[in-house]
Amino acid sequence: MRPGLLAELPLYRKFLVVSFLVMLGSITFSMLASILISGIWGLSASDLLVAEGEKHVDAMKLLVLIGTGLGSFTIPSLLGAFLLFKSPLEELGFRKPEGGAPSAMFALIALLFSLPLINFMVMMNEFMVLPESLNGVEQWMKEAEEQMHDITETMLLANSTSDLLTNLLVIAVVPAIAEELLFRGLIQNLFGKLSSNKHLAIWISAALFSAIHMQFYGFLPRMVLGAVFGYMLLWSGSLWLPILAHFANNGIAVLLSFVNQSSTNPIIDENEVGKGSGDLWLVALSVLIAGFCMYQIKKRGLQSAG
Repeated sequence: MRPGLLAELPLYRKFLVVSFLVMLGSITFSMLASILISGIWGLSASDLLVAEGEKHVDAMKLLVLIGTGLGSFTIPSLLGAFLLFKSPLEELGFRKPEGGAPSAMFALIALLFSLPLINFMVMMNEFMVLPESLNGVEQWMKEAEEQMHDITETMLLANSTSDLLTNLLVIAVVPAIAEELLFRGLIQNLFGKLSSNKHLAIWISAALFSAIHMQFYGFLPRMVLGAVFGYMLLWSGSLWLPILAHFANNGIAVLLSFVNQSSTNPIIDENEVGKGSGDLWLVALSVLIAGFCMYQIKKRGLQSAG
């Protein structure tokens, strides 16, 4: 089978193909993960909703790794790119970034110093209140948010270096590659072809990226983060830059969580930096540094392209 077999389809049909592949991959690989979990630990999917021990945590990580990382994102993205693009790897963005190593360095710095800004946006998002007529929806959103928070906290549990390495793989490495493949490499690419407005393509894919996480009270910061990844791809021409930045964002959370769990006196609560009444200067500094770094990525990309 040659690449680009469905390259001549109308764009709306290409979106249908991607949606079908994501649903098929998610269902198929989640079933495969469930079979493995049942065979290895004797647990059902419903058992994972209540993490009662180490085997529950390990099983949950396997489900996320296979069902979500591979099934929902990586396999559908690669297969979709093969079917829809005549040069799959090139069109996904697997090329050297414009601006080279300095652009990669600025991408890392931007994410390292973005924590106060992200937390500030989370705090702003938490003030969201729906109309009284939507109380039921708001309650469901809060319950979903709490459930996702509990799952995340459980996944971050680490008692050893091997646990830390596993968490980095499951929470940082795989999501960085898998989610950027789908949302920036494939979806942003297709929306960019649907409209000549590259900014619209970036923000639509960023909104979808945020929505898929089912954390409504973190929708705004995650959408902004997705847009940052999108502009990194646009200005550098390379998917490697958003993958690197995505990994840095998730990896910082994993490392800080591990350090705090290993210490009797937690060094820093990464979820609170930027939320305090006296932290506005940190938020402003975060905006300045992240903005400067993004400007440098854009500048170097334009210079290389020119």
